[in-house]
Amino acid sequence: MMWLVFFVLGLAVGSFLNVCIYRLPRKISVVRPPSHCPKCQAQLEPWDNIPLVSFIVLGGRCRRCGSPIHWRYPLVEFLGGLLFVACYLKFGVSFELFLYYAFSCAMVVVAFIDLEFQIIPDEINLPFLLLGLVGSFFTQPGWVSSLVGVLVGGGSLVLTALIYVKATGREGMGAGDFKLVAMMGAFLGWKGILLVIFLASLAGALTGVALMLAFRMSRKTAIPFGSFLAPAGVFVLFFGQAIIEQYVSSSWPGR
Repeated sequence: MMWLVFFVLGLAVGSFLNVCIYRLPRKISVVRPPSHCPKCQAQLEPWDNIPLVSFIVLGGRCRRCGSPIHWRYPLVEFLGGLLFVACYLKFGVSFELFLYYAFSCAMVVVAFIDLEFQIIPDEINLPFLLLGLVGSFFTQPGWVSSLVGVLVGGGSLVLTALIYVKATGREGMGAGDFKLVAMMGAFLGWKGILLVIFLASLAGALTGVALMLAFRMSRKTAIPFGSFLAPAGVFVLFFGQAIIEQYVSSSWPGR
């Protein structure tokens, strides 16, 4: 039943991730003030701050003012628990478990912040870039692949952005995207980050086409790329190695 322990712990982590998602883009400390309703500002009682349970008991509304609680809160709490269990099942109780769970949590925060604000805070990118590089000395694929992943990931997006600006006369990506991909390269290595960029670009392109067809949106409408990069990063963390090995074996059968 260890998975249940990790799920419950992950729910608590997910609650903190909600704090980061709400406060980081608003430049508010994640420590103070204590958790409160964003509508009426009433401080939450401990029993109103139990992950998932409080949302269900309160019927999805603030006890004081009755304002609806955003759907993101229970979803992120659930993701916090689910990802902790997934990392436990993949890595066991190990250094990799906590390293890659931290990476997964960072991806959750990035995805929701970028989706709402179209920014990716340096408070996530820079510390986790350092964490990924340090962690690479103790995990596979190793520090060389990690360092190359930083350079290849960030460099490829910078080059793509420059080509886009030259071709269209307008910016297509921000500096936060470059830093995010560099940070992800530190955790996933150069092969992993190339797969991330491919998957995120494909998903972003398909989403853009769907939005244009469904809502007649302009091709100039901004789509937060970080919200595609982050889920792709989690996907590659769990399934990327198998995909890469399958691709290599099918491309070079004798190897």
